[in-house]
Amino acid sequence: MSEKDKTKKLKLIGQTLFILIFLTLNIISSPLLSEQLVTPKIGVQTITFFDKSRERPIITEIMYPANNEVKTYLPRDVWKREPEARNAPLSTGNTNKKKYPLILLSHGYRGSRLESTWLSYALVKQGFIVASVDHYGETWSRSIPKITLMPWERPQDISFVIREILKSDFFKDKIDKEKIGFAGFSMGGLTGIWLAGGQANLYKKPQVTNPMMVEPNFSDNQNLIDSIDFTLATQSYYDPIIKAVFLMSPAFGFAFDKAGLESIKTPTYIVSGENDEMVPNKENAEYFAQSIPKATLSLLPGKVGHYVFLNESTELGKKNLPLHLIQDDPSINRYKIHQQVAGEAIKFFNKNFQRN
Repeated sequence: MSEKDKTKKLKLIGQTLFILIFLTLNIISSPLLSEQLVTPKIGVQTITFFDKSRERPIITEIMYPANNEVKTYLPRDVWKREPEARNAPLSTGNTNKKKYPLILLSHGYRGSRLESTWLSYALVKQGFIVASVDHYGETWSRSIPKITLMPWERPQDISFVIREILKSDFFKDKIDKEKIGFAGFSMGGLTGIWLAGGQANLYKKPQVTNPMMVEPNFSDNQNLIDSIDFTLATQSYYDPIIKAVFLMSPAFGFAFDKAGLESIKTPTYIVSGENDEMVPNKENAEYFAQSIPKATLSLLPGKVGHYVFLNESTELGKKNLPLHLIQDDPSINRYKIHQQVAGEAIKFFNKNFQRN
């Protein structure tokens, strides 16, 4: 072999080793790949909590790490799901920490507790318990016009469910009360702003002709609006038990002045698509990030729209769901966006909960 051939061979070997080292380091450092070595199965319970003080049922999907030997099934749904183990025992493999962190998840306007299971699954695989709620009267399956006009009920749902979970026989000894967080999409993002201590000082009673809402088609008539006390929107719904909030395309920036946001001390992470057509970033994600002390803003580049934070759809979903909820610009890969955002959420909560 000539010296020239030897040099080429050594160069090729060096390049190959560099690639292998690079891939290895990225696999180790990736929060979504490192867990694959010890991935727990997804345990699931569906619990309906009832807040007697507000006469309000709150259906909650709780996902948690389950032991690998449990049997799983793949739910048939309009959204892509992963195999789940219904009512399985909580994993006993949590050897690093005696108790699990808890994340509450809040859906968008007229959404569902199951619309963003991609985030729940990713968090559970990293050792979190995730409780995703249906906000009564504001879901796809049941929308009550008056209740859709009362979004301040949402943070109260979250605070109530946290206390109920902490009292439940199944979870009460398994959750670290100092490591409770929140994640929300769109109106769920608004919910998180309230819970973090934001005051909606500019929230005003809407008019049928100018409802000032994200989706203004739900205001039936002025009499309905007049029956609601909108001063409740300006009250504080701060919950100190929540130690960090992760907000995806948060809405209702118009309802908050800077004074109502500058007092927020809860660590806040905001992520939004650069091409959000429903909740424009300038008045919402960017405004919140600029006004909340030490908030972090992540803008997803390109033609990433508002509904990218919903699950991918199944073939059943493609036949039954509105196209704008499931179809992204051809340049956007929703699965990859979910991987990226889930990684950001895991890193954010791990940092604020001081998890290794």
